[in-house]
Amino acid sequence: MITEDWQETTIGEAFHFTKKPRGLKYADHDTLPFVPMDLIPIGDVFFSQYIEKEGVSISSGTYFEEGDLLLAKITPSFENGKQGIIKSLPDGFAVGSTELIPIKGKSKQSDQIFLFFFLLKKNLRNNLADRMQGSTGRQRLSLKILKDTRIYLPSLSEQHTIAKILQQIRSSIETRHKQLVIEQERRDILLERILTYGLRNESRKETSIGMAPSGWKIISLGEISTLRNGINFSRNQKGKGVLTVDVLNMYSPGICVDCDNLYRVDVDWKEHHLLKKNDILFVRSSLKQEGIGWPALFTGYSEPVSFCGFLIRTRINPDFNINTKYLINYLRYYKIRDFLISHSGKVAVTNISQSNISAVPVLVPSLEEQNEISELLDTIDLVISKLNNEVRLLEEFFQTILEELMSGRLPVQSLLQDS
Repeated sequence: MITEDWQETTIGEAFHFTKKPRGLKYADHDTLPFVPMDLIPIGDVFFSQYIEKEGVSISSGTYFEEGDLLLAKITPSFENGKQGIIKSLPDGFAVGSTELIPIKGKSKQSDQIFLFFFLLKKNLRNNLADRMQGSTGRQRLSLKILKDTRIYLPSLSEQHTIAKILQQIRSSIETRHKQLVIEQERRDILLERILTYGLRNESRKETSIGMAPSGWKIISLGEISTLRNGINFSRNQKGKGVLTVDVLNMYSPGICVDCDNLYRVDVDWKEHHLLKKNDILFVRSSLKQEGIGWPALFTGYSEPVSFCGFLIRTRINPDFNINTKYLINYLRYYKIRDFLISHSGKVAVTNISQSNISAVPVLVPSLEEQNEISELLDTIDLVISKLNNEVRLLEEFFQTILEELMSGRLPVQSLLQDS
């Protein structure tokens, strides 16, 4: 229930949509700041990133000004929440992708930072996404639909206060994200140093993936494992049957398969279709090339679990003594990722074969060293897991507060007093 003293209006009535001034010619400028779609942030309120383009090279684009809210209007950028308020433009204006809508507040009426947060409401975002127009994959949010969207506005001072409260929460989330980047970089540096120099400061030798400790063996993954493709099925077979790992289950924050959201498939499965503890799965088919060959460790489940045909299972031979946690970390090493990506093939989607995965060179230290390496990485992974959990909880808190503040159900004064 919206509070009575809030004004009911539309985004088109309450906000100004920036237009290029008459007579402005980009060619009259040697260079201009240009913002392509990939520089529009997700989650961050403000940003100042741009590239320089020669004025004569800009034949089309969206004109915008310092402080404008830039909203992505094309799929999937809109659905993903791409938007941000541009700052620090050297001449006060710039040009960007044609798929952007620039918006600013109206004097004494509205604040674009308040609108930034209003547009993050999940139910609103989903409603607008459902009304996008155009062919599949190139759908756009029309300016008319956006302008006709209803919005309730409190006083301008209350808009500022609401935006400030929400900014503080977003700032906490951004801080955690920066900490996550630092910890991930620390982890990557540690892993590279270990794989290059070892743990015992021993001499090094040249291998197919660069310098490595001279006492470590190097073998192909196919020499120590067996590989199998997953089960194929149609959409109408989903819903009941055996639990099945999908590609989406491969991208959990840690090194393991995410088993929280498995679906069931009604197929005539055999024992060899089922996963065993310490099996390693690879992504066999990916829409994005960087996702191909991504590995994850299966740590077991309370009932039988199979895996879909877009994955390849690798099972280490029982007579080969290797720590699978060491192995999965090794398989995510950037040089191995580069090896797999370079050996993939792309038509409509990117694919990789069993033979390509079998050919992966594996550095094998002693089992004692493998265990030590796993423990070192586990220490950092615990920090990363804690930060990921904090981000998740803060995002849930943000969405709850966002809905309450934007409806007027939660008076801003009560939050200010509590803080």
